[in-house]
Amino acid sequence: MEIFGNAFQPPHCPRPNCKAHFKYDHPEQWSKAGTYTTKVLGKRIQRFTCHVCGGTYSRQAFSVHYWQKMHLASHELMMMAVSGASNRQIARVMRVAPSTIDHHLERLG
Repeated sequence: MEIFGNAFQPPHCPRPNCKAHFKYDHPEQWSKAGTYTTKVLGKRIQRFTCHVCGGTYSRQAFSVHYWQKMHLASHELMMMAVSGASNRQIARVMRVAPSTIDHHLERLG
């Protein structure tokens, strides 16, 4: 699933109490609802409206970086973790707090 492309179509509503939370039955159940620009990256992000529950959300809701203010290199982080480096060592290399590494690894699974 491509998150940042122009052809992105939301597969479901990210709100857990929505009837379309697991899958949209028809493409008419959602529509584009403008964009916003991120403060950190300055990137324009598409917003959507769910016509089932009336909620709005962005395509960021489907990204592993959704709750993260700082985007770390996920591939590099996972490679270091798999190679046996401790979270403190990874944090020193990436120049972030060890708790940041803990949160990122928890998100990545």
